[in-house]
Amino acid sequence: MDYLIDPSLKYYMNKDILESPKKRILVVDDSPVIRSLLNRKLTKQGFTVIQACTGDEVVELINDMDNLELPQAAIVDREMPGITSGMQCAFQLKQRGVDTVAYTAGATPNTIETYQRQGIPVFDKLEMNKVVRRMSY
Repeated sequence: MDYLIDPSLKYYMNKDILESPKKRILVVDDSPVIRSLLNRKLTKQGFTVIQACTGDEVVELINDMDNLELPQAAIVDREMPGITSGMQCAFQLKQRGVDTVAYTAGATPNTIETYQRQGIPVFDKLEMNKVVRRMSY
């Protein structure tokens, strides 16, 4: 099975989610190009993809959902416009029980530690860009 967007990410997501017949994933990024590429790849893998471009949009979205409607997983960019940062967005998703992975450019050790204390894996945006480029071929 091709796990999510790249084999290296299979370790970040709960196996039950990846094998669930109702796989819903939230992609949060202010770049329409990245959202589109992730949507295409994840849809091919059987996911229903929900897209958002800001943390504010995610907060509004999840506040309108009951727990059965929430996505099982989320991939969240840390750096986004709006009042609600990607980090705050990721924390709120995690608090609602959504299996969340974050990515960022130039994360400090303190930033990475903050995510890890919340149980959210974080990886570098450069690696994410490599993954996205591989997906587009």
